[in-house]
Amino acid sequence: MAIKEYSPFQPGIPVKPGKFVGREQQIEEIDRYLKQVRAGRFQSVFLIGDRGLGKTSLATFIQQYAERQYNLLGIHTFLGGVSKLDEIVKRIFDELLKRSEKESWSKKVKALFGKNIEEVGMFGINIKFNPPAEKLQELRKNFPDALSHFLDALKGERSGLLIILDDINGTLDNEGFANWFKSLADKVAVSASQFPVFFLLIGLPEKRNQLFAQQPSLMRIFQILEIERLSDEEIRNFFIQAFGDANMTVENKALEMMVEFSSGLPVLMHEIGDAVFWADSDGNIDQKDVAEGIAEAANRIGREYL
Repeated sequence: MAIKEYSPFQPGIPVKPGKFVGREQQIEEIDRYLKQVRAGRFQSVFLIGDRGLGKTSLATFIQQYAERQYNLLGIHTFLGGVSKLDEIVKRIFDELLKRSEKESWSKKVKALFGKNIEEVGMFGINIKFNPPAEKLQELRKNFPDALSHFLDALKGERSGLLIILDDINGTLDNEGFANWFKSLADKVAVSASQFPVFFLLIGLPEKRNQLFAQQPSLMRIFQILEIERLSDEEIRNFFIQAFGDANMTVENKALEMMVEFSSGLPVLMHEIGDAVFWADSDGNIDQKDVAEGIAEAANRIGREYL
């Protein structure tokens, strides 16, 4: 067998769209919402699922799909450890600024941000949104208007915005977020005839309940999109395709072992697949390879997650 250069699996990181499998039903539902956004309508979706089910990978796929299929400008903002509203707003506009830096509309966007742009970076110039505290508070209070001005800068270039707020679990411990988002949705409904913005929040199922308990009116504002464990057939197809991409074959009993131990969790599928890939020495995955790979994957998971 030729020397292995890289694994077709991606343990521990969000899966690239080219390696994304399953979730067809959820993608079809998202597609309906994206069509509404392209028509100028505000949409908000809460993507929920237990840990290890691939929520971030699905969001990454949705972002690239929305940009390619509907010409939206997408940003993926991670909010782990963030609870203050001002910091949330800052991160959103920081991502919007960075995504616009090399685009044709960058001058319009920089004009909107004014003197609140900071140049950072050791090996080349990058930009960062860094307004003073009072400006940030004003931006948070007038968030819908600020987004409207940003949309004006995109006219003729992009059809709208997709704003992904990932790992929002800690954010929802702050009751202010629920009231802030309710105010955002209400103002858009009352005063904006065209507001092509799609908010996609990502969190655990219990956080959905917490959000609605804090502000029951959000139940009519958010669509809930839930992902569950993958089916055995989806897992089989995933392993066959991934190993096939590496010009490797998989024996049936070995395949069933990987399916069983993956338990429908994408995070386990990639850990097991990667460990089995490196355990094999002849290009044919057999039960011995899988046994060695599962043992190694168990050690990795124990170190990384437990």
